[in-house]
Amino acid sequence: MGIIVHNTIDEKQDEDDREGDLQEMSKLFPQQQHYFYPYSQQMFYEPRVLHEKLEELSQKHRKKENRMVQDRVAILPTSSTEDLTPYKKNGSADFSSILSPSDDIFINGIWSNHFYQYGAWHGPFKCSMNFNANNNTFHGDGEDVVGLFILSGLYSKETKQMQIIQSYKYGTGNPQLNFGHQCVSQMTWNPARRVFEGIMFVSNGWTMIPGGLFEISFVKSH
Repeated sequence: MGIIVHNTIDEKQDEDDREGDLQEMSKLFPQQQHYFYPYSQQMFYEPRVLHEKLEELSQKHRKKENRMVQDRVAILPTSSTEDLTPYKKNGSADFSSILSPSDDIFINGIWSNHFYQYGAWHGPFKCSMNFNANNNTFHGDGEDVVGLFILSGLYSKETKQMQIIQSYKYGTGNPQLNFGHQCVSQMTWNPARRVFEGIMFVSNGWTMIPGGLFEISFVKSH
């Protein structure tokens, strides 16, 4: 589950970007008016000037979007679950898996997950997960209090870790919580509890910041 967190620094930068774009666009207006027929509703543009300027602005925004996507998977390595809440162990003590210590911990089937936000644990919720041993990726889907979501990501049998990208389907679930956004969770296997534990990162509009705790465990095979 993710929240859109407003960041005043990013908002100021975005405002500066918008003002710069408006200044660029204002330079195009005289050219538009020059090719505007006053008795027609149609505008005619000089291709070399207007098209190149508009394409330049479009490329700048595409680069910004690409940086946002890259930031979403740039997990902060120094983050710790203990930095987020002192209630982690109490709230999730009864959340465990049926897997034994000798079992493969990446099994296709039904998994259970819950997350910690706003001072409380939410869940558990069921989801389906399928692991591809050829490229160490996985995919799945499920539903929680936010809405329907799809899962994707990477896993490693050597490090016993997963990076889960949870993408919500806009228009499903709770419209006040579901913005069609993504959450990214960096998970590590806890052999004592036989569950994956980790930090859930949410978007603040520009980058990903720690927003809660996430746990997931195997329930049964398909």
